[in-house]
Amino acid sequence: MNKLILLLAAISLIMSGCREINVSTKVNSDGTCSRSISIYRENDNAKEHLFPYSLDESWSMRKTEKVKDDKNLYTYTRHFENLDTYNSEFNKTGNVSSRIDKEFRWFFTYYKFQEKYKSYNEFNSIPAEEFFSASELERLKKGEDTVWINEQTNLWQQQNVFENLFQALVKGSERINGKKITPESLKERKEEITKAFIADEKGDSETFIVYLNKLFDTNEASLLKKELEKAEAEIGEKIERMGRAEGDYKNEIILPGIIVKTNADALEGNKVIWTFNSDKYLLSDHEMYAESRELNTTFITGSGLVVILLIGGLTIPFVRKVRRY
Repeated sequence: MNKLILLLAAISLIMSGCREINVSTKVNSDGTCSRSISIYRENDNAKEHLFPYSLDESWSMRKTEKVKDDKNLYTYTRHFENLDTYNSEFNKTGNVSSRIDKEFRWFFTYYKFQEKYKSYNEFNSIPAEEFFSASELERLKKGEDTVWINEQTNLWQQQNVFENLFQALVKGSERINGKKITPESLKERKEEITKAFIADEKGDSETFIVYLNKLFDTNEASLLKKELEKAEAEIGEKIERMGRAEGDYKNEIILPGIIVKTNADALEGNKVIWTFNSDKYLLSDHEMYAESRELNTTFITGSGLVVILLIGGLTIPFVRKVRRY
């Protein structure tokens, strides 16, 4: 029997993993581009740990041994012949979407990059907007790391986890059709049960059943074991899936020309860089964008020649006419 409190504690561990994901993309003026995604791992199952990315066999892999803390560096790379192919690869249904567009505008060509990491939070019974104030949400989305922020986030997630469990209790009470533990009586004492659940550091299903029986002065809670065990298993599966996102991320892209717009954390010439951890896309999607502008020298040169030819075409007849006089 899994202890419920361990499931709660596991959520906080999601935030403190040591996984590092580095993404590097380069866009060329001819519309081709390449992308590499790397991770440090001790064994060869690296591709399984690239969340939120999911790569198929079209990506080549290079392994560099003992690079950091005795871990190997696994780098997956793919070259794209055009941006349509890139956009098709990263706009499938999944945990990340990415798009690069190229737009010709007379003297300039504009390149637009957009990438979104979709929120991986699976406990949404109590929306963050209802638990946190607007200013608190803003601090969380900025990735602030303070004791208060961590405590509040953990409390919010604990209450969300309990909400999953509580719904199972309500459903079970409907099934057993008890006299004392009913949907109505559970809802009336929900706040009390929530506090007891979060405060009980040694609680598991068995002790939680004992607590409910004592609270309602009955043995009916023993009949809810089926629902409690099922809820525990589902909560554990959700936490395990969420744990895939833990770690630190670095995402960089090189665009042709000069950068004119971006929400990146750093800018190095025509390279933009985002650095963040998994907290960044826990509460909501994390969106990255950048736009660059490249001078169309060939078009300008061609336009200049056309202007010269036009001027020449207009001037020559005029000169000939003047000479006649």
